[in-house]
Formats: sequence, structure tokens, C-alpha cells
Amino acid sequence: MDERILYEATPGNGVFFNINGGFHTIKFRSGVRTKVIQILIDSDFEIRAYFNSLTSLIETNVNPLEGTGAGHTPKEIAAEQFTEPKMVSDIGEKGFQMILGEEEPDYDVEATSGLMVGKLKIYGDRMEFSPDRINKTDVTDFIKIVAVRRKMGAIDVQCEGNVHKIYSIPKDTYNEIMVYLTNRIQEIRG
Repeated sequence: MDERILYEATPGNGVFFNINGGFHTIKFRSGVRTKVIQILIDSDFEIRAYFNSLTSLIETNVNPLEGTGAGHTPKEIAAEQFTEPKMVSDIGEKGFQMILGEEEPDYDVEATSGLMVGKLKIYGDRMEFSPDRINKTDVTDFIKIVAVRRKMGAIDVQCEGNVHKIYSIPKDTYNEIMVYLTNRIQEIRG
């Protein structure tokens, strides 16, 4: 939550926490999948997250709790049993990455771009292509991507300024990566 507090939940069990009113960013993670939502907190909400095995994505449902339009009173809040966070970081998400280990990509596949062969790593907010024998990584932030299209068995990534980056990837992960990129870019670009 807000890249500072980490709660851990198991299937079937809930996490109950108290935050101040206002905009908050909540990030869900299951294995290598992540989903980020932003929400305006003005009363008590129930957020249900689940892994959709058809799309291989995390889905969320957000509903205000009935009868809590004004929220709990301070006395009711003091009587509640809140879930203890697993981890709290004063320096934000980078602190979590240091504690949990280096950030792992959602996808890490062999790819070709033109005549270059290398690794294509896809994270929740960017993609990185590292050609073999060249010590340079091409990083493309999802916010700068306009569209992702299929192009004769390859992925055509169209960036702002009509710049195209085309990657050929293995057939066994092609459809899954196309769905993932399309959904993430729509999420990030709105």
C-alpha cells in the first residue's frame, strides 16, 4: 500500500487496516503477477482481489461497506483488531526491493529485434531488451507506449513519436505476453 507498507494475505483470509482519507495506491501481488489500483478513501471499503486463471491477471472488486458512509467513529476504530503489516519501509518501494531482493520481471524471454538476439524482460511498468554481446539495455516505459500490435508472429510496440520496436519471441508465450502488455498499457495510460 502506497509503496511503504506490505501486508501478506493467504487465500480465504482477509487483511484489515486503517488509513487516512484521501487518494491511496494499493498494489496486489500474486507470484510474479502484480496489479495496482488507486482509490479515493472517504469511508470504509472492502477490496476483494483474486487471480483470474483465464487471463493470468489479478482482478479486484472495490465496494463500500454497507452502513459505513461516514466511517467508523474513533471509539469503534480503537476497538477493532487490525492486521499487523509484514513490513514497513521509510524509503518507499526501493526499500522493499532491497529487503525482498532485486525486482524480478514478470516475463523473461529470449527475443530478437532486427539482427540482434537477446533477452526481453517485462516488468509491471516497463520492458527492457538486452542484446547479447552488447552492454546496453533498451528500456521502454509503458507510459510512452501508444499501442501493441501483432505483426507476423512478432510484437510491434508503437511508442510516442511514431517509433516502432519489433520483437520476435517464442510462440509458447506469445499470446500470454500480448494479453499482458495490452492490459498493462491500457491500465497505465488510462
